[in-house]
Amino acid sequence: MKGKKLTVLLISAILITTMLPIPASAYSKGPEATRANNETPFEPVAKIGDADGDEEITAADSFLILRQSVGLENFSAEKIKLCDVDSDGDITSGDAFEVLRYSVGLPTNSKIG
Repeated sequence: MKGKKLTVLLISAILITTMLPIPASAYSKGPEATRANNETPFEPVAKIGDADGDEEITAADSFLILRQSVGLENFSAEKIKLCDVDSDGDITSGDAFEVLRYSVGLPTNSKIG
């Protein structure tokens, strides 16, 4: 029963966040990453489930994945590969749910992070 309540709570959180406006910072290209000597910039390593490219897996990533699943975003082929966390070939609410679980420290069935 506890798991069922948690699932309902997480799905409710996803649904509520779909009604909130997305801040411009959610579309950033990630932090300016540099080497130890701070002279030569380098590209950050992409993480599975990191939809906004900020090198962190957060509820914002889940939100963007959910928007992609209903056609409100247009991810590149590379980003689709990163955000299809269950590797079923499609971006679905299930992918968003797994990312949201990961972002709050719950176990997942995917290779996120």
